[in-house]
Amino acid sequence: DKYDQWLFVSQKPLNKEWTSRECFPVTLNDRNDIKKRILNGISTAKNCIKICSFILTDRDVINALLRKIESSDIALFILTQLDDSKFSSSFLTDEELEQNRWQIHLDAIASLYDKGAHVRASNSVHAKFFIFDKDYTLLTSANITKPSLTENPESGVILSNGANIDANKLYDLVYRYGTSYSRFIKAGGSKRFVLQNNNNLNVDWLPSTSNGFLFTFSNLNRTIYDKMIQIIEDAREKITLSTYCIVGIEKLPEFLNAITNAINRGVKVNVFARGMNYRPDHLHSSEILAELGCEIHGDLSNHSKGLSNEQESIIFTANLDGRQGLLLKGFEVGAVLSEEQHEAMNSFMTWQIETAPYRFIKNPTREDVFHTYEWYCSKKGNRCPERFNDLEIIGNGLNEKQIKSLNTKAFYGVYKDNLLIAIDLDGDFLSASITANTIKVKPTFTKYFNSDKYLIRYDNLSIDYE
Repeated sequence: DKYDQWLFVSQKPLNKEWTSRECFPVTLNDRNDIKKRILNGISTAKNCIKICSFILTDRDVINALLRKIESSDIALFILTQLDDSKFSSSFLTDEELEQNRWQIHLDAIASLYDKGAHVRASNSVHAKFFIFDKDYTLLTSANITKPSLTENPESGVILSNGANIDANKLYDLVYRYGTSYSRFIKAGGSKRFVLQNNNNLNVDWLPSTSNGFLFTFSNLNRTIYDKMIQIIEDAREKITLSTYCIVGIEKLPEFLNAITNAINRGVKVNVFARGMNYRPDHLHSSEILAELGCEIHGDLSNHSKGLSNEQESIIFTANLDGRQGLLLKGFEVGAVLSEEQHEAMNSFMTWQIETAPYRFIKNPTREDVFHTYEWYCSKKGNRCPERFNDLEIIGNGLNEKQIKSLNTKAFYGVYKDNLLIAIDLDGDFLSASITANTIKVKPTFTKYFNSDKYLIRYDNLSIDYE
């Protein structure tokens, strides 16, 4: 009674606490080092604050910025995202997508703009870094949201002097020449538009990476990805990688080749990510890495990103995503870490793996998958529909792949107003109707990516086809 697929299943984790490091601020559910650094930087800045963040919804940070700009002559610059289509699970965590985050973000940016903040935006911004008085730069995986600053595992570093100078230079260049939108226009009520301008950043103006500051910007630079490949190729004993999600991995052939070669020469590769069994794209790319020989663990809420071997580490804001961020799309930042920071990040990622509540395994038992889902719902406080005793599925017009998936894989019910309307078969949808313990399904072209999904659980299953 096993499923024919790779899935994250729960395990008993090691009970061990993380020891804080001054050089490596983190967010965990019992500490908010990164938020304290941001609020302290806002409080002590005297001349200039530069913020680059994909989203800005944390009320404490918003209020601190409003107080600062109202009570001083501080120059506040904000680089952000003003395209609501980007507010999706590819860029934001499940927690950050809740409660109309797009409108909260837009209202916050508008209120700061009204108080005198200088705001520009780009459709490609996903970087997160904060510059205070040009003296120091905090680079972090965390968005300026309550989950990222108080709950989800996040990590950050203060850049060295040379990297700080390069970060300042890049910020100014992107702000001036690399943004799509330059200012708001009020159009009555709370409705606001932004004027669009041409993006004309010249590659020759960009800072070098000799000081360890890394970045992705459109098709002009991909030094985060190149450094990742180098670290993997230099590894002789171990590679540790932490990311929010793993998607589009087939579009990163250099990465896959480097991982394959590392494993063939005896290097142990550990990967840590969120255990998202409900995301087929994440499972597909995780399976590719697992089949190569990577060991993958996960948790409920990780958003930290980093990569290390025995000697060197980097931190970055991009996910392990072949579709955007590492190569030709997006604006991301990263940094090569000092020896002290390297030791701290390596220790942090090792601790994440040792205390991981999930492991990614092939052919898990049905009961392990159901138990994992029930544990997930209890931890998240999510609705968990009743388990069927005897479930009958009647399929009409299904193809061979759909029939096989129903027989061999876990599948999710798609609900609207608590009523089952479809079945999600590994990203392939079937329309559904339910009567008592009988579900009738048939193919559909409709996609249900933003609907409520719950794992269908049962003691006994029978499937008939028409």
